[in-house]
Amino acid sequence: MARKGTNPKIPGQGQPVDAATDLLWRDNNNFAEVFSKAVFNGTPIDPSKLRDLNAVESTMLRMTDGSTTTLKQTRDVIKSLDTGAWLVILGIENQTHIDFLMPFRVYELNFINLARQVEDIRKKHLAERKEAKEQGRQENDRKTVSSDEYLGLFFSDDKLNPVITLVIYYGEEEWKKPLKLSDLFVETPFNSFADDMPMYLLDVRHMSKENLDSYSPDLNAFFGFLVYDHTDEFDNFIAEHKQTFSDLPDQTIDALIEITHSPELEKYKKDYRTVKGGVNVCYGIQESNKRTFVEAAQRFGQTITATITAFVEQFHVSRQDAELTVNKYWKKA
Repeated sequence: MARKGTNPKIPGQGQPVDAATDLLWRDNNNFAEVFSKAVFNGTPIDPSKLRDLNAVESTMLRMTDGSTTTLKQTRDVIKSLDTGAWLVILGIENQTHIDFLMPFRVYELNFINLARQVEDIRKKHLAERKEAKEQGRQENDRKTVSSDEYLGLFFSDDKLNPVITLVIYYGEEEWKKPLKLSDLFVETPFNSFADDMPMYLLDVRHMSKENLDSYSPDLNAFFGFLVYDHTDEFDNFIAEHKQTFSDLPDQTIDALIEITHSPELEKYKKDYRTVKGGVNVCYGIQESNKRTFVEAAQRFGQTITATITAFVEQFHVSRQDAELTVNKYWKKA
C-alpha cells in the first residue's frame, strides 16, 4: 500500500536529459514535421498551433483505501497542438539504445498525463462546488448533476485530451521489437482481450531513401548523416546535399555531436563557421580528408615531394595549393 505523500520511482523516470536532441525537437517547425511524417501519415501540422508544455509532470493518484500517492515524470519534449476546435498532447522521447520496456514506459508517460488531466478536472469541479455553496446557487449552473457525477467529480460532458508519444531512436542496431505493449506479454489464449497500445517509433538509422527525401533539407541532412555515417555512400550523400551541409544550423550539428560523439564534428563547429552563423561541414570534411591523406602518406614513408604530386592528382588542385596543404599537415621531425 502506498503511504500518503510518497513519491515512488517509476522505471525510466529521472534519466539524463539529452539536451541537444531535445532542443532540436523543441523547434516547432522540426517537431511539426517529424510528427506529420512519422505519426500522422503526412497530414500537415501547423507549427504556429504548437505550444510548449512543462516537461516535468506530476499527478496525485487516489487509492481505494483513501490514501494518495504522487507520480512524477520528466518528458524529453512535450507540446500541445491546439486548433481552437480541439487539443491534443504530443510528446517526443529520444533513445540512443533499445529499451525493451519502451512500450511500457510510453504507456506510463501517457497515463500520467491523462491522470493529471483527470485530477485537474476534479479540482475544477471541487472549486465550482465550493463557490456554488458559498453563493447559495446550483453547482456549475447545471440543472442536474447525477449522483455518479457528483461522487466521481467527472461529468458526462467532461473530456480528456488525447496523448500521443513518438519515440525517436538513433542507435545502430535495428529496432525490431518491442513495438507495442502486448510484445511484453507472456503468450496466452487471452492476450487479445488485454489492454494494448502501439508504440510510434522512428528508427532513424534504418530510414529508407524515399522516407529521407520526404523531409525538409535540414532534417534530411540530420537523419541522412546518421543513416550513411560509416558507409560507402556517406561522401555521396554529403555531396548531394552540399548546399545544406555548407551552412548547417547549430542546433542540427549539436544534435549530431551528441549522438555520434564525434570530435571531428566538434572541430568543424569551432573552426568552420559561416557568415550566416552556421557550420560548413562540407569544408570540414574536405579538410579532414586532406589531413588524413597527408598523414597516411607520411606514415607509410612517402616523401613530401611525392605526397604533393599525389595530392594534386587526388584532390584536383594546383601544385601551389597542394604544397600549402601538405606542408600544413606534414608533421615536422
